[in-house]
Amino acid sequence: MSETTQWTIKKEMGISHKELFRKLPLVFKGEDYQVEGNRVTFAKNHQKVEILISEELRRKLGIVSLPITHVELNLTGYDSSEKSDFIRHFDIQYFRGGG
Repeated sequence: MSETTQWTIKKEMGISHKELFRKLPLVFKGEDYQVEGNRVTFAKNHQKVEILISEELRRKLGIVSLPITHVELNLTGYDSSEKSDFIRHFDIQYFRGGG
């Protein structure tokens, strides 16, 4: 595996910044990460994660207004399987059940 392997994944999430930042410790399993404004970085061994977070937007659906945040995940040093595992773990942390 090459350390220069880089993956970029873009997501539109129905989440506020407050909720997104609140769950980051779960994303990184309690390990240290850095936040600089709307940029989050995490590095361990040969792997690096950078999360770029858009401004918080609102989507109006009739009289309801919902938060929308665009997120760009940049993963470096992850092979295909590790990337899939990280994205699956990331998605699970932000999954909301409905009914």
